Amino acid sequence: TVHTASLGEALDHWDISRTSSQNVRDFFLAAPGGVPTQVAFSQDRRWDELDVDREKGVIRSAQYPFSKDGGLAVLKGNLALDGCIVKTAGVDESILKFTGPARVFE
Repeated sequence: TVHTASLGEALDHWDISRTSSQNVRDFFLAAPGGVPTQVAFSQDRRWDELDVDREKGVIRSAQYPFSKDGGLAVLKGNLALDGCIVKTAGVDESILKFTGPARVFE
């Protein structure tokens, strides 16, 4: 679905650091409701402020990444016969590196 004439226009509207729209700011202030309801979108819980901290916030700039290696890794071999992509944030740090015997089949 196309919502704007260009990607730049969409970013200008939806990027909280660029937008002048109070509706967009309110949209991103929506907090978890945690209250069962029969009416869609009826909860009114909001965060007190937007997370605009690009150094330590949830969405960071390229200068302040969560990790130096990025958030995705490619696995190959007997752990992933067809190969796979893994989100490294979901992997316990204790198993990020494995040392042990290897078997080679030719």
